[in-house]
Amino acid sequence: MSEPSTSQSPGPFTVFIESPQGESSITVEYGDICLAEADLVVVSSHANPSKPLFGGAIDGLADSLDFDLQKLELTPLITPRYTIDGQSRVGTFGTHLATPPSLSACPHAKLLVVRLPDSHRVSDPLDLYETALHSLLGAITYLEVGGQLSGVRTMAMTVIAGAPERGFPPEDVLRLLLRMAQRLLRMTTELRHVRLVLRDVELARLYRDALESIVAPPRLVAPDTALRALIDELQRVLVGRPFDGADASLAFVNELREALGNPELSLVQLGAAGRKMAEFVTGEACGRLPAATARLAGIKPRNRTLMASIDALTGAVAPWVIIHLHNLRTLGNEAVHYRGSDVDYIPTRLTAHEALALLVSVHRCAIFWCELLQGQRELA
Repeated sequence: MSEPSTSQSPGPFTVFIESPQGESSITVEYGDICLAEADLVVVSSHANPSKPLFGGAIDGLADSLDFDLQKLELTPLITPRYTIDGQSRVGTFGTHLATPPSLSACPHAKLLVVRLPDSHRVSDPLDLYETALHSLLGAITYLEVGGQLSGVRTMAMTVIAGAPERGFPPEDVLRLLLRMAQRLLRMTTELRHVRLVLRDVELARLYRDALESIVAPPRLVAPDTALRALIDELQRVLVGRPFDGADASLAFVNELREALGNPELSLVQLGAAGRKMAEFVTGEACGRLPAATARLAGIKPRNRTLMASIDALTGAVAPWVIIHLHNLRTLGNEAVHYRGSDVDYIPTRLTAHEALALLVSVHRCAIFWCELLQGQRELA
């Protein structure tokens, strides 16, 4: 199977979800699902039981693993009573990976196939799509309860019926997929990460942009005068000392530079980099200021969250700087986490109005890092 072209390929886009087991994630990425590092792989195909399976992803798996699709034995897991023309069957099916024997070399623990017809064959395509996703959710739950998903942490899947000729609208599809993945990650005791892997560059870009439009705050296409002045000042600060080092811990600086240099200011990109900056500055301050070091030592390691570490600076760092660190923590969390309809507060997501507050806190924490280093030099 030929390698996918990487020319002008889009980078991955990840959103994080809070689950009972900790932080989980959903990623849309460009690549070859046959090479995906995953414990469970989900692909899709048509729903006509009288025809052999086919589809871009499952054909690729057959080529890569050298097995005959016509001889692949599928076990029905969840098959809703949904027929079309008396024969199409919607649902999720699993394979016994040792049958046929050539599949025993498959690097993935489980392979699931979601079967559904093209959208033009039904009057309500999204209802059909949601039915298929419910079958997938039920199948994974069934396998986990039966002890068949022990140790499964990552699921790689194609966007079910994502090819344009299937006729399902990308943004509506992703909303349903996101809702399904959110429910799955909160229900399962094993799974932590869902990766939507697309081999076609344009499809990967299409679905990546669709996911970002659903979960991400709007981009600022034309920052106003105050924002533009602050961006220019931050760009000046971040090219000088102490931000010009090659230390790996300063990787957030490059992320900030990239975010600030983007003509369309992304609150997701800026918020994520700002939170990393808060982590770095807080860690350095806790390590360099004896009062904060002693206070942090009194906190059990598993409870040393960023919030607890920032609070440990109380009395050793000016309260207004602590507020800026907490601001970067809060806005960064909101920028990269997807909460869907789970929140009751207003507004329910970041808006363009947060850009100025975010940039002000990035600037103040950058200056504080300089002040911390200068203060230690003066004490030396």
